[in-house]
Amino acid sequence: MNRIKEKKDITNLNTVKKAENPFNKKLSIIFGILILSALYTWSVSVKSLLIENIDIVETVGDVALTIFSFSLIIIVLFLSEKPPVPLLTGLTLIYFGNLENMLDQFFRFNHIYIGFAAKSIIFPGILITIPSLFYWTKNKLKEEKTLKESEKHYKDIFSETSDSIFITDLEGNFLKVNRATYEALGYSHKDLMNKKLVDVISPGQIEYFGDKMNEIFQNGRAFFDAELKKHNGRPLYVEINSRMIKFKGEPAILSMARDITKRKWIEDALKKNQKKYRELINLLPQTVFEMDLNGNITYMNNNGFKTFGYTKYDLETGLNILQLIDPDEHEMFKEDTEKAMNGETLEAREYKAVRKDNTTFPMLIYSTPIIQDSSTGLRGIIVDITERKRMEKSIIELNEVLRLINKILRHDTLNDLAVVSGSIEVYQDEKDEKLLKNALQSVNKSVELIRKMRQLEALVSTGKKLEKYNLREITEENIQQFPIEYEIHGDCEVLADEALNSVISNIIRNAIKHGEADKIKIKISNDEKYCFLRIEDNGKGIPNEYFDKIFDEGFSGGNSTGLGLYIAKKTIERYGGDITCENMKDKSHGATFIIKLRVPEGYVEQNRHTS
Repeated sequence: MNRIKEKKDITNLNTVKKAENPFNKKLSIIFGILILSALYTWSVSVKSLLIENIDIVETVGDVALTIFSFSLIIIVLFLSEKPPVPLLTGLTLIYFGNLENMLDQFFRFNHIYIGFAAKSIIFPGILITIPSLFYWTKNKLKEEKTLKESEKHYKDIFSETSDSIFITDLEGNFLKVNRATYEALGYSHKDLMNKKLVDVISPGQIEYFGDKMNEIFQNGRAFFDAELKKHNGRPLYVEINSRMIKFKGEPAILSMARDITKRKWIEDALKKNQKKYRELINLLPQTVFEMDLNGNITYMNNNGFKTFGYTKYDLETGLNILQLIDPDEHEMFKEDTEKAMNGETLEAREYKAVRKDNTTFPMLIYSTPIIQDSSTGLRGIIVDITERKRMEKSIIELNEVLRLINKILRHDTLNDLAVVSGSIEVYQDEKDEKLLKNALQSVNKSVELIRKMRQLEALVSTGKKLEKYNLREITEENIQQFPIEYEIHGDCEVLADEALNSVISNIIRNAIKHGEADKIKIKISNDEKYCFLRIEDNGKGIPNEYFDKIFDEGFSGGNSTGLGLYIAKKTIERYGGDITCENMKDKSHGATFIIKLRVPEGYVEQNRHTS
């Protein structure tokens, strides 16, 4: 508060300066009194010398008194902004009374009534003038004392204030500076007074200062931050308040500068920290956001734009948090937001996220209110849990497979072993070759079962990321292992793993073994997102009643485990694809398996440019 008061006092410095002029009040009063006293003394002297001529002596005395009273009137009017009415009244009466008496003497009227009238005016004037003159003089001395004290007060403030105060002319020459100014800049008073303002401005700010000076000339004042240059070359950051004034009768600029170097360092440090943390936030693989009380997003990191498909322009033109959430879950989010704003601690909530292209994915939102004076919004992190959901699904599938393996081990394998054991025991007694053949078939069935179980193990145990595979190459490698005629058309890259070999191999084996096919035709095509593998055989086809359950666990239309196509379907689903089957429409027999697989990101665009 003290600094603010100092600032107000200093900006009124021109008022004090304005009072200073070549005709000092005290000297003016003394000078006027001396002149009038001399005139009055001269009149008395003349009266003494010419005592024998009373008329002339009185006339000269009246002239002197008239001039004296008139001069006092002029002095009072000149020195007083609000002249005292009683004093002016008394002086006026004296003036007119003597004037009338003087004219009477000068023109030799000698009328008694004129002299009486003059005296009747002069005496009341003297009675009014003497006390009024005393009172007026006393007040003028008091005002002069107050003015001196005020001037001293301003000078003390100017000299001792901790803020820099300086006055420059319109060319930038220093006219007056306080101690804080030259000490802050590292100069002596004498050295700084020999400098110009441009000499203490940082080179990069000279043009900026020029603009501010123009603003002062146009508007009469300006308030701005600036960078000055100390004597040692180091920067001095200041907050400047400048205004136009009159200094010694000439236009000048009064400036008050407050050192904000420490504040500037703190602000720069905060900006660096903000930049650092913003960069760190942009490196996070999660979406970080801030929103106001209306749900309008005020900040989003780079991952957020990438994940949801929006741009910074979308954010600047208006992006609401509800645009990122499935409409069916808007009310749930509003309720959670209200609870968070009321201070409740909420666990992470799962929502269905909506991208700009309307595709969806599961997400978790962790949020906390932004507290300043009161709750002003919400700050949160959005985590894409698509991979976690996939892993959860894999765990469920693993449990299903473990259950299936346990079932197979307990049931099918034990049954086959019982057949082998029984056949061998009977063979020892009867020596029937058919019994050995039955035992061998059961052994082969168990071997096949173990092979399927190994495929099951590959299905659930491969947890590594899907990779790019050339579908034509992997299909051709598998079909070449079978003695069958084939042809392949088309080419495509897909996302898969090593288990894809088992899927293709299983379908080809079934076509040969169960469909009795001797020729297979393979077609590969793709659209923007998926690749389609059609495997057509010329076998006997699939009975219509089997279509709804051909991919079910354990279903078998003949002498098989019923696991091959079940494993194939689970594998393709794990890739994010699908598998279906149908009989050939243009023939009376033959089956077609259609496998849909995802293509790598950017594959279609890249293939379009290269083709």
